[in-house]
Amino acid sequence: MDSDFDECPEYQRPNWDPNLGVKLIEDPSGTRTQFSIQYDRPNQSASDISGRMKRDLLIAFSERGLLPSEAAYNVFRRMISEQGKRIATSFFNVVSKDDWNAVNQLLHRKTLFAEIQRILGIGAYLTEFAIDPVPIDARFRRQFIELGTLANIIGATYDMFVDSGKCDPDVVLSKISLNRALSRLDGLKLHPPYTSASQKIVSEMMGQYFRLLRRFSDSSNVRLVRDLLRADVLRLLDAEAKTLSKERYNEQDVRDKSALLFVLMGLPAWLALDRVEPNQVINHRRWLYNIGDLLGWVDDVADLQSDIKYAQPNRIAIWLYQKNKGIYQIIQHVLEMAGAIMDEWEQNSHTRGSRCQGLALSGTVLSWLGGPGDFTQSQPWTS
Repeated sequence: MDSDFDECPEYQRPNWDPNLGVKLIEDPSGTRTQFSIQYDRPNQSASDISGRMKRDLLIAFSERGLLPSEAAYNVFRRMISEQGKRIATSFFNVVSKDDWNAVNQLLHRKTLFAEIQRILGIGAYLTEFAIDPVPIDARFRRQFIELGTLANIIGATYDMFVDSGKCDPDVVLSKISLNRALSRLDGLKLHPPYTSASQKIVSEMMGQYFRLLRRFSDSSNVRLVRDLLRADVLRLLDAEAKTLSKERYNEQDVRDKSALLFVLMGLPAWLALDRVEPNQVINHRRWLYNIGDLLGWVDDVADLQSDIKYAQPNRIAIWLYQKNKGIYQIIQHVLEMAGAIMDEWEQNSHTRGSRCQGLALSGTVLSWLGGPGDFTQSQPWTS
């Protein structure tokens, strides 16, 4: 995958000191209710809280060098767009546009195919970042980027279908058939008959994911990685089921729902190596999980208003309402996580010569928080 745009700036190390925190400004008092909390003034709506958190998180990330410049971000957006268009050509050979159109009769998403292209593009660059610490031969890199991109679109598609409330999760992806397929990395166990277009789409993508994995089934590392993948796929599906129930889930389920997808995007790259130390695989899995966890926090900041409105699981709401945490404590936690992730990437990267490598995560974070803007109206952060 060619990500080396001429105008893509060299990666600059963030001005990050893990000993730097932010000044914790606690809520001045207050009673928190389900839909209204104390921030700078009483009775702010979820919309006000979400907007202010986005802005303040962007300020904090920017001041610590954890966001790209506006020029670099524009390059990132173009990279995503162009890569998404390229991948979409082969992707629709796996799942036809006719099947997507059939599902969209239920979803009514006017920009469905543009969304798919964007998810494919961003998934490719996030996967490139995810597998960067794995010392694999360049000839295998494209195959694992394809695999991670597919994992990302499967996760996004599943969420799109079941969150709509119009597709039965147990029909979209059966845990029983998935478990059987995982036991042998065998996509054939997910083949027809299908009972719905949504089931057909997810099953065919999962089948392709397993077929790609089987290219490396003779690797001496297959057992360790397969066992980890199997456990994480089933754990992710459990987290999805629990959070959908809106009654039986806990904070760990919400965390797993976001974090484990990133593990499935990056961990298979170890199958390309003849020999590895198990600790290397475990440490990489932990780093991948932390990236997914970080993106989950950012997504929850962006979606706080709608998640409260529709009673969807959201860790921002959990920390505010159930754990009695201050908003600035949340932002500090997210900052520290981002800094640690980038530090570890710098220490373990194998392709830092790629000029655009550092844009994958920071560009995604900026995109989810609304893109570049004028943040000067917010009070500056102090250490």
